[in-house]
Formats: sequence, C-alpha cells, structure tokens
Amino acid sequence: MRSSASRVGKLTRLGAALCGGLVSVIVGCTYNLDIPPAPPPVSAQVRVSVTVVRDGPVKVSASGTRTQDTAGAPASGSIPQDDKTLQPIALGYPRSVEFDFPESAMTFIQPGKWDIKVSVRSVVAAGQDDMPWEMTCSVSVMTDALATVDAQEGHQGCTGDTVVFEGADEVGIGSVTVPTDVRVGDKPAISFTVENSGANNESFDVVVRVKDSMGNSNPNETWTSQVQNLLSGSSRIEPQAPAPPIIWDTSGIAPGQYFLDLQIDPPLAGDKTPSNDRVMSAPFTVKPGDTDGDGVFDDQDNCPLVPNPGQEDCEGAGVGDACNVPKIKSFAPDCGIAKGATVTVIGFGFANIKPGDITIGGQKVSNVTMSAACSLDFVNPIDNPVGVLSIATSPPVEAELCCATPHISAFNPVKGHPGDLVTLLGCGFTGVHVVLKPVLSGAPNSNPVTPEINSTADTLYFKVPAVATGEYVIHLIHDATPVFDITISPQVFQVQ
Repeated sequence: MRSSASRVGKLTRLGAALCGGLVSVIVGCTYNLDIPPAPPPVSAQVRVSVTVVRDGPVKVSASGTRTQDTAGAPASGSIPQDDKTLQPIALGYPRSVEFDFPESAMTFIQPGKWDIKVSVRSVVAAGQDDMPWEMTCSVSVMTDALATVDAQEGHQGCTGDTVVFEGADEVGIGSVTVPTDVRVGDKPAISFTVENSGANNESFDVVVRVKDSMGNSNPNETWTSQVQNLLSGSSRIEPQAPAPPIIWDTSGIAPGQYFLDLQIDPPLAGDKTPSNDRVMSAPFTVKPGDTDGDGVFDDQDNCPLVPNPGQEDCEGAGVGDACNVPKIKSFAPDCGIAKGATVTVIGFGFANIKPGDITIGGQKVSNVTMSAACSLDFVNPIDNPVGVLSIATSPPVEAELCCATPHISAFNPVKGHPGDLVTLLGCGFTGVHVVLKPVLSGAPNSNPVTPEINSTADTLYFKVPAVATGEYVIHLIHDATPVFDITISPQVFQVQ
C-alpha cells in the first residue's frame, strides 16, 4: 500500500514540473507550493505471543484473515504467514515467541475483526510426524491501538488485551524497585519499569540518581541506562542486556533515608504527555553496616568500632568489654596482704593482662593465675605491700593500697523506695555512715544511716532512709579522725 508521504512527494514534484514550463506564465505558479501535510495513517497493530511447551526444535507460524469491518460488515484483508524456528531446550521449560504485525512501517492493518491462526510443528525429517497443533483466535483490531493475542500450546482458546495509543511517541517510567533491607557496604541492584503507549517502537535514555533526604546526590550515585527498542504498547523491566546492570555501592555512605529519582533525559520530542517521564520512589532506609568487621552490625554491636564477635559484656551494662575504659573498681584483700596470697581485682580491661603488667607496692607480679575482661587474679610477690596497685592496661590504671581515702566506684540500684537495700562498691568503707543530700537546695539532708552489719571495707550495704521523693547525692561521712565527707558524683540516687 502506498503511503500518504509518498503521494505528497509526487504531488510536489509534479507542481514543480508544471511551473517549469509555459503553464507558469498562464497560472502564475511559484516554486514554493504550500501543500498541507497528509493526515497520519491509520495505525492498527497486532502482537501475537505463542508459548510452546514441547521440547526439541519447533516451527511456530502466525497469520491473519480480516472477516469484518468496524461496522460488522463482511470485509477482506489478510496478514501473510510469518514463521519462526525455536531451538531445543530442556524438557519442562516453556518457550515463547512473538510476532508483530505489520512488520513494516510502510504497511498498515485495517481495523475490524480478525481471525489470527497460530500453529506449532516439530522440526523432523521428511515423512515423520511433526505433531501439528493449531489454534484460531478472533480479535478486534482498533484504530490507533495494539491488539495482543496470547496462545499456549495445548490450551483451547486465547487471551488478549487492547492498548490504545496515546500518540506516536509516548513513553514513560512506571514502577521503581526500591532496595530493601540495605546496610552500609551492601551493593543492591536498582531496576525500574518503562512503558510505551505510543504507536512507534522507541529507544531512549533513563537517568537514575540516588538522593539523600535533603535531595543531594553525587556522581558516584548517578547512572544512565539505555532503553533499546521498547516495542509499541509494551512495558518491561530495565536495565536489560546488553545494557549493564545498575549496582549501587553503599560503602562509605552515611546511614539514613534515601530515595531514587529517575528521569527520561533527553525527552522524546514527540512525547505529548511528559508527566510520567520523571518518577521519584518512596523513601527507604539504609541501616548501619559492620564498621569493625566482627560480623555484628553497628546498630546491634555493643562495641561498634572494636572487633568483638562474641559481644562480651561482663557487667551487663550494654557496653562491650572491648570498649570499656580500663578501671579498677575494687580488689581484695586490699590491705596487709601476705606474700603468696591471691589478690582478686574487679574492674574493666583486664582480658589480655599477663605477668609483668601488674605492679604492687613497687614490685612486679610474676604470677597471674586468671585474666578476664572484668576480673583477674594474681599472686602477691611481697609481704604487706604499701603504696599503689598498678596495672599496665591502655591507659594504665592504679588503686591505692589500704585505701587511705574512701572511694565509691559504683552503686546499685540507682533508684528505690525508703527501706530498699542499696549496695555501694569501692574501698575504705570502715567506720563510715551514709547521708543522702538533696540535689535541690533548701531541702533537708537525711539523718546519717548506719551500714548493714554484713558490709565490708569494699562493699557497703545500706537501707534508703525515710526522706521525701526526689533526687539525692550519696555522701559518706566519718565523724571520727580523720573527718571526711565523700560525695558520689555526678550520678544521683532517686527516691521514689
């Protein structure tokens, strides 16, 4: 069938030939004839998809016969048979093949009712049974639309749909696959769906950007994906080979909220509805990774910057032993220690202590019998050492022998009611009383509280006195010589 464009071209050349002769004098011709463009041709398309379930090489055929026009009157027209051969694959894996009619942009299919005939035959030697399977499907073909026909070998009947074209060049971005359960250091793949609701097959570029919650992006998180030959009336997931996949390397980024910004760029000149040329995804969260490489994610790691795969936390405070600052909380015996006696030290940062790392009374310790994160045992090398106990942790720690100055290292619980029992840990608790002093000025102090009878020099037990509810600072007082008033600060005790 001759196209309208061809007729316009011939008419233009005819006009030029006439104006080149004597007729130009008579009719006053010019060489710039203003001939209006021809109306666009009728655009009606059929796409036939056939699914083959048999194994072995097969030949699939499709053809069509027009039976009625759009008014329902008998009509003529045909689609010549097209054949395609499929190579064998493993048994049980179906194969699909598509036929697009018309095959050429210079030919057109008239609208109306069509009978589409499909067949599947095995490719065999002459004289052997090719096991033919045939099916005829009726479909209504509309102007400026794509009629789809889906047939499956062995099934009776067909399915299909009609896609009405919005114009000649109408493409857009559909859904976006948002990465899920992403952590810093992961490399998720990004994909999206493109749609072609126009009459022409199209190729175009989609620019993909990852942006943070403030809308910022960087060149390392920007890609251009080339969409090749997206068929009229179809949609598909991109990127497709040979285009490379989009892989987002999240190494080094900050955890937080991100979203995807996709845009067809440059836009198609003939796209009259560019509103779907740009799509932004819903925000998604990138969670912290594993900074120290110990197999535990940072948001679940009790020591995220120091490897500790076992997550040891000997005091149960939520901070891993590997992150605890070395500290001597108490040791016993702490005064008048006999030579050869075992000294037990309680604190933090003792996991790798070895002989030579401990000094007591100026003498190096040569026998460490046990070393753990929160405690260690060693044999005292001299009789009745004086001065300090030093341990070469990083940084080093030390404690005063015989605890000349009482010291409170911790207490538990941190809140309670009058009458509840509170435990103080430290040293030098002999001969002291406890006084609760209110944080708010003007309120009265509690009366001095005598420690429980089972208290020791490094562990003191007392019961909360009858005071008003509020926050109090724990003081140790000693009225006899030497007189002192020791404050546990800055942590406070809350009376409920």
